[in-house]
Amino acid sequence: MARFPIEKDDQRVILAANILMIAVPMVAVSLRLLSRRIAKRAFHLSDYLMVAAVCVSASLSSLSITGVVRCGLGYDHMANILQVYGLEPISLLLKLLIGLQFTWVISLSLCKISILILYRKLFPTPFIHLASLATSALIATWAVATILAGCLICQPISKNWDLLMTDGYCGNQVLSFTITGAINLVTDIMVLVLPLPNLYKLQVPMQQRMVLVGVFSLGFLTCVVSAVRIHYLKSMDYTDLTLSMKHPNIFSGLEPSAAITLACIPLLRPLFRWSGGYSHTGTALGAKATSSYASKNSESSHAAKGGFDSRHIPLERVSKNTNSHDDGSSECRLRPEEDLYKHTAVATGRPPHSSSGSNGGSSMMIAESFVENDGGGDLEEQNKGQQRGDTQPHRSRAGITMRHEWDVTKQ
Repeated sequence: MARFPIEKDDQRVILAANILMIAVPMVAVSLRLLSRRIAKRAFHLSDYLMVAAVCVSASLSSLSITGVVRCGLGYDHMANILQVYGLEPISLLLKLLIGLQFTWVISLSLCKISILILYRKLFPTPFIHLASLATSALIATWAVATILAGCLICQPISKNWDLLMTDGYCGNQVLSFTITGAINLVTDIMVLVLPLPNLYKLQVPMQQRMVLVGVFSLGFLTCVVSAVRIHYLKSMDYTDLTLSMKHPNIFSGLEPSAAITLACIPLLRPLFRWSGGYSHTGTALGAKATSSYASKNSESSHAAKGGFDSRHIPLERVSKNTNSHDDGSSECRLRPEEDLYKHTAVATGRPPHSSSGSNGGSSMMIAESFVENDGGGDLEEQNKGQQRGDTQPHRSRAGITMRHEWDVTKQ
């Protein structure tokens, strides 16, 4: 098998670009998975699909590198290569071209579906749910159609790479690539626009809302790459693929690489949290709450003995609303992390005509306590049991049970 020397600038450009397009998205996905671990969040289906997408994207770049080394991509005109090296390198290049088309469409499809699944998790609304399903179905249909077009545009299929075959025919392959690229651009825009209305409606300050919209809009850079790729596809010459494939090859690899990398950026926030930590379910904790959460087991034991210190309850933010006075301040609503602890107040009393009371009077006993809620039984029943000591004589006593929750306001 032929092996071409790396001595032309076009060869070096193609090799350098494809090596970067392997390394950068792999680093981005690795950091995404690391962020999930730091935030103590379980891996989601969208993460697994993104890992699959980066593996297929790396295969695409590997095929391009093979084209440079084994097929003379970027080395010389195809006619000169045929004359010196024979048919084998060109036949292999035509096979690689089909493989490039397949890996390109598969990696992009996996990346987009991963993003759509993430949307369904971040924005659990009926519209996002249905729109994500419909867009995913469209992307899957486009992927299958692209693969079939790449195989069936020449009849018989072997005519795609057999230059000596005189029978059969081939359709307009460049036009086929251009049409599939245009549909891909449309689906890119659909995926990127889908969450923007929900982001804009978030009940957060305008500046923070614009930052979120900007981060999610980074994917429009992928649309730019896709448009540039379509432009270069139109100039691709099938009679001189070794030189005319340079730019289409680079941008075909750059598009999924950029899509994967940009899709990971919004999920890297845990890497840049300099204070605080995360609970085992992935909820962000403050710096003071982190130390208390780390010693949760000892505190739980202490709470069971009636000595729990409420100042060390891990708190999580429930909502944040702009102050109505528009003075720059904000109001934060907090609650104990995962409802680990509830502050309860229990009141019990005898009926007005109880035999143990005098002159029809009544007596009332009020007690407050911190009770650990481990999900094993009803919290109110636990409180009742604590007040009455779980003794049989008290079970007939009339009374009420109240549970109080507080909003904590940051002054």
